Amino acid sequence: MEDLVHEYKELQNGFMIENFDEELRLEVGGPVVADMPAKAGCCYVKVGGYYSCDKCTAKGEWNRAGKTVIFKDLTCVLRTDGSFRARKQKDHHHGKSILEELDVDMVADFPIDYMHCTCLGTTKRLLVIYIKESRLSKVAIKEACELYKTTLSSKPTEFRWKTSTLDLDKFEKVQGKTI
Repeated sequence: MEDLVHEYKELQNGFMIENFDEELRLEVGGPVVADMPAKAGCCYVKVGGYYSCDKCTAKGEWNRAGKTVIFKDLTCVLRTDGSFRARKQKDHHHGKSILEELDVDMVADFPIDYMHCTCLGTTKRLLVIYIKESRLSKVAIKEACELYKTTLSSKPTEFRWKTSTLDLDKFEKVQGKTI
């Protein structure tokens, strides 16, 4: 990120492109779209934990059933760019981000990671419910898992993250069967 910030600062005063008559200006601001681990790395904040909410200062509670931290307090103080930069909640931060040198709102310009927070969690829950309610046979579940594995081999190399697999143990527990 240091290279990005330094290059931005160099280009901030304007620059010219050959065979182009207009002066170009670079502006910062607007949403910085990143998944939760990337955003935490850019902002030097915690990914998970009791003080990990990006938008408020609520202390989370451990949910044993879901094995995750949840935030129930809807009346807590909202996090602002000023409170973020002042490190008012020390347990939320790991250090100072180099992005703070730019004119970036460290709270408003980083939207919540929709893919991880909504899509993946909801999809997993719906899949488990579907398996449970549909009473699929163990053969059908195994076939679905094998079919899914074959799609993983066609994943583009640009996607560096390890793709999750269908967890047969979870389906066994849902159905009460041994696969």
